[in-house]
Amino acid sequence: MALSNCVRMARPEARPIAVSRCSVVCVRAVAGGVPTPDKKTIVGKGKLVESIVKDADLTPAQAAKAYEAFLQTMQSALVNGDRVTLPGFGSLEVRDRSARSARNPRTGEPMTIEACKTAAFKPAAALKDAVNGRAAPKAEKPAAPAAPAKPKATKPAATKPASPAPKAPAAKKPAAAKPKKSA
Repeated sequence: MALSNCVRMARPEARPIAVSRCSVVCVRAVAGGVPTPDKKTIVGKGKLVESIVKDADLTPAQAAKAYEAFLQTMQSALVNGDRVTLPGFGSLEVRDRSARSARNPRTGEPMTIEACKTAAFKPAAALKDAVNGRAAPKAEKPAAPAAPAKPKATKPAATKPASPAPKAPAAKKPAAAKPKKSA
């Protein structure tokens, strides 16, 4: 039982259900899982669709359809070689990777990796700042003026001549004679 006590101290949310000399099988006590410092919570399709349902006031079926359409549109654009730009978030584009040599990690023998295309993401400055905790709060729009401004009188647009008149060449002034130095 010393092994199960060790597991309980390391992970108090886990409960051993079978103990042997070689292994301890644990089951999480909390259904949704408890995020630990070493493991991050994964946001997948389900959580994204839930967020769309809450924020956009859509049904889950409509949100799932919007999610799928968004991904399909982005994939189609990348397949066509277009660049997908999401202002404030980042941009996706297709980049060519050249052929290169590498080593097989199992055998250690050299091998070549063929040239290919890959999708590359470049985050926007706003996303970088938000991730690093440097995001500035959004400024609120100034209040609208109480009275509407009077419309300005419009002047007819001045027409420019088709081509400017040629200028006469400026007369050159004679160069001043330099005094000769006497020796």
